[in-house]
Amino acid sequence: MSDLNCLFIFQCKWSRKGFIRTRWCITDCAFDLVNIHLFHDASNLIAWETSPSVYSGIRHKALGYVLDRIIDQRFEKVSYFVFGDFNFRLDSKAVVETLCAKATMQTIRAADTNEVVKLIFRESDNDRKVMLQLEKKLFDYFNQDVFRDNNGTAVSL
Repeated sequence: MSDLNCLFIFQCKWSRKGFIRTRWCITDCAFDLVNIHLFHDASNLIAWETSPSVYSGIRHKALGYVLDRIIDQRFEKVSYFVFGDFNFRLDSKAVVETLCAKATMQTIRAADTNEVVKLIFRESDNDRKVMLQLEKKLFDYFNQDVFRDNNGTAVSL
């Protein structure tokens, strides 16, 4: 089990996230390459509830842990490059509020647990067409062009 997984095993479901650090020496120039894979947002619904998402705090702690390990005094200090999958996310709540500013929200709950399982945002007019469906692993916005047109400036926050 990686150090990162040990650190967050009680906060997150088991995952294959972590980091690897390699030291390179090319023509007497030593440097470290650090590849990192941080935690993703396990649920769009939970990420939407609060801003910043609870998951961003977990990513922040994990990145801090890795950076602390890189500058550990046990190893000779050299330049380092950190890269990989940081799993950065947009502020889900602000994005939804921007995309669905004039929509009404419908909450769907599980019959047995009363847990929220789906949010449906409908246009206030125009036959109340569905604009966005948000579930644990689904973010289905009807107008995908808004993310492509003008480099997504319509949703820039």
